[in-house]
Amino acid sequence: MKINLPRKFKLHTNDMITLRKEDIERYSTIFYLHVPNKDEVYKAFINKGFNLLHKNGYYHLTKNIDSLLMDVKIYDDGFIEASIGIKNQMVNVIYQAYDYYRDVYDGLHIFYKTEWDNRKGWVIDIKEYFRIELPKADEIPWKPRIIEIPSGFLGRFKLK
Repeated sequence: MKINLPRKFKLHTNDMITLRKEDIERYSTIFYLHVPNKDEVYKAFINKGFNLLHKNGYYHLTKNIDSLLMDVKIYDDGFIEASIGIKNQMVNVIYQAYDYYRDVYDGLHIFYKTEWDNRKGWVIDIKEYFRIELPKADEIPWKPRIIEIPSGFLGRFKLK
Protein backbone atom coordinates (compact mmCIF):
# COMPACT_ATOMS: atom_id res chain seq x y z
CA MET A 1 0.00 0.00 0.00
CA LYS A 2 1.22 3.50 -0.86
CA ILE A 3 0.36 6.58 1.20
CA ASN A 4 1.06 10.22 0.40
CA LEU A 5 1.48 12.85 3.11
CA PRO A 6 2.42 16.52 2.73
CA ARG A 7 6.13 17.16 3.28
CA LYS A 8 6.45 20.85 2.38
CA PHE A 9 3.30 22.94 2.66
CA LYS A 10 1.86 26.35 3.47
CA LEU A 11 -0.60 27.09 6.26
CA HIS A 12 -3.37 29.70 6.20
CA THR A 13 -1.13 31.72 8.56
CA ASN A 14 1.46 31.91 5.72
CA ASP A 15 3.86 29.69 7.69
CA MET A 16 5.79 27.36 5.40
CA ILE A 17 6.33 23.94 7.02
CA THR A 18 8.84 21.29 5.94
CA LEU A 19 8.58 17.96 7.69
CA ARG A 20 11.44 15.51 8.08
CA LYS A 21 11.25 11.79 7.51
CA GLU A 22 11.79 11.33 11.26
CA ASP A 23 8.62 13.33 12.00
CA ILE A 24 6.53 10.87 10.00
CA GLU A 25 8.25 7.86 11.61
CA ARG A 26 7.89 9.13 15.17
CA TYR A 27 4.41 10.65 15.37
CA SER A 28 1.18 8.94 14.43
CA THR A 29 -1.00 12.02 13.89
CA ILE A 30 0.26 15.17 12.20
CA PHE A 31 -2.66 15.90 9.89
CA TYR A 32 -6.37 15.91 10.63
CA LEU A 33 -9.27 16.12 8.20
CA HIS A 34 -12.32 18.26 8.93
CA VAL A 35 -15.95 17.86 7.87
CA PRO A 36 -19.04 19.94 8.70
CA ASN A 37 -21.42 16.98 9.12
CA LYS A 38 -19.76 14.22 11.12
CA ASP A 39 -22.87 12.02 11.19
CA GLU A 40 -23.13 11.83 7.38
CA VAL A 41 -19.41 11.04 7.16
CA TYR A 42 -19.79 8.38 9.87
CA LYS A 43 -22.57 6.73 7.81
CA ALA A 44 -20.33 6.79 4.71
CA PHE A 45 -17.60 4.88 6.59
CA ILE A 46 -20.13 2.35 7.94
CA ASN A 47 -21.62 1.86 4.45
CA LYS A 48 -18.12 1.06 3.16
CA GLY A 49 -17.42 -1.71 5.64
CA PHE A 50 -16.01 0.03 8.72
CA ASN A 51 -16.92 -1.31 12.16
CA LEU A 52 -17.86 0.97 15.04
CA LEU A 53 -15.74 0.16 18.10
CA HIS A 54 -17.46 2.71 20.31
CA LYS A 55 -19.01 6.15 20.47
CA ASN A 56 -17.84 8.02 23.52
CA GLY A 57 -17.54 11.66 22.51
CA TYR A 58 -16.40 10.50 19.06
CA TYR A 59 -16.95 7.70 16.56
CA HIS A 60 -14.11 5.18 16.66
CA LEU A 61 -14.11 3.04 13.50
CA THR A 62 -11.82 0.34 12.12
CA LYS A 63 -11.50 -1.74 8.98
CA ASN A 64 -9.01 -4.37 7.82
CA ILE A 65 -7.50 -3.39 4.48
CA ASP A 66 -4.95 -5.66 2.79
CA SER A 67 -4.01 -7.26 6.15
CA LEU A 68 -3.50 -3.80 7.72
CA LEU A 69 -5.79 -2.02 10.17
CA MET A 70 -7.26 1.36 9.27
CA ASP A 71 -8.24 3.30 12.39
CA VAL A 72 -10.53 6.36 12.12
CA LYS A 73 -11.77 8.67 14.86
CA ILE A 74 -14.46 11.23 14.00
CA TYR A 75 -14.70 13.80 16.79
CA ASP A 76 -17.79 15.82 17.72
CA ASP A 77 -16.19 19.01 16.36
CA GLY A 78 -15.86 17.43 12.89
CA PHE A 79 -12.13 16.68 13.01
CA ILE A 80 -11.04 13.27 11.75
CA GLU A 81 -7.91 11.45 12.85
CA ALA A 82 -6.99 8.51 10.60
CA SER A 83 -4.11 6.06 10.49
CA ILE A 84 -3.21 2.68 9.05
CA GLY A 85 -0.71 0.02 10.10
CA ILE A 86 -0.30 -2.89 12.48
CA LYS A 87 -0.69 -2.95 16.26
CA ASN A 88 1.10 0.10 17.66
CA GLN A 89 2.96 0.98 14.45
CA MET A 90 0.56 3.28 12.66
CA VAL A 91 1.02 5.87 9.91
CA ASN A 92 -1.18 8.96 9.61
CA VAL A 93 -3.36 8.98 6.46
CA ILE A 94 -5.34 11.74 4.76
CA TYR A 95 -6.33 10.77 1.24
CA GLN A 96 -7.22 7.15 2.09
CA ALA A 97 -9.75 8.37 4.68
CA TYR A 98 -11.03 11.14 2.38
CA ASP A 99 -11.74 8.58 -0.35
CA TYR A 100 -14.24 6.84 1.95
CA TYR A 101 -16.42 9.92 2.52
CA ARG A 102 -15.89 12.15 -0.52
CA ASP A 103 -19.20 11.05 -2.07
CA VAL A 104 -21.11 12.63 0.88
CA TYR A 105 -18.76 15.60 1.37
CA ASP A 106 -16.20 16.48 -1.29
CA GLY A 107 -14.37 19.22 0.63
CA LEU A 108 -10.78 18.31 1.43
CA HIS A 109 -9.87 20.29 4.56
CA ILE A 110 -6.51 19.36 6.10
CA PHE A 111 -5.42 20.70 9.50
CA TYR A 112 -1.80 20.53 10.68
CA LYS A 113 -1.18 20.12 14.41
CA THR A 114 1.68 18.37 16.21
CA GLU A 115 3.08 17.86 19.70
CA TRP A 116 6.46 19.43 18.91
CA ASP A 117 5.51 22.47 16.80
CA ASN A 118 3.45 25.36 18.18
CA ARG A 119 2.49 26.33 14.62
CA LYS A 120 -0.83 24.86 13.56
CA GLY A 121 -3.45 25.63 10.98
CA TRP A 122 -5.21 24.82 7.73
CA VAL A 123 -3.06 23.52 4.88
CA ILE A 124 -3.71 25.75 1.86
CA ASP A 125 -0.92 24.69 -0.53
CA ILE A 126 1.24 21.58 -0.82
CA LYS A 127 4.63 21.83 -2.54
CA GLU A 128 6.10 18.36 -1.87
CA TYR A 129 4.94 15.01 -0.56
CA PHE A 130 6.29 12.00 1.23
CA ARG A 131 5.44 8.72 -0.48
CA ILE A 132 5.14 6.05 2.20
CA GLU A 133 5.16 2.42 1.16
CA LEU A 134 3.65 0.07 3.70
CA PRO A 135 4.82 -3.52 3.63
CA LYS A 136 2.39 -6.38 4.13
CA ALA A 137 1.53 -7.00 7.78
CA ASP A 138 3.44 -10.31 7.84
CA GLU A 139 6.78 -8.77 6.81
CA ILE A 140 9.14 -8.73 9.77
CA PRO A 141 10.39 -6.27 10.78
CA TRP A 142 7.46 -4.09 9.76
CA LYS A 143 8.62 -0.59 8.91
CA PRO A 144 7.17 1.99 6.50
CA ARG A 145 9.47 3.12 3.66
CA ILE A 146 9.31 6.90 3.19
CA ILE A 147 10.38 8.77 0.02
CA GLU A 148 9.95 12.41 -1.04
CA ILE A 149 8.03 13.33 -4.22
CA PRO A 150 7.05 16.66 -5.82
CA SER A 151 3.42 17.74 -5.46
CA GLY A 152 2.66 17.53 -9.21
CA PHE A 153 2.43 13.74 -8.98
CA LEU A 154 -0.79 13.92 -6.96
CA GLY A 155 -3.01 16.04 -9.15
CA ARG A 156 -6.27 14.24 -8.34
CA PHE A 157 -6.75 15.91 -4.93
CA LYS A 158 -7.61 19.58 -4.60
CA LEU A 159 -7.62 21.45 -1.31
CA LYS A 160 -10.82 23.36 -0.59
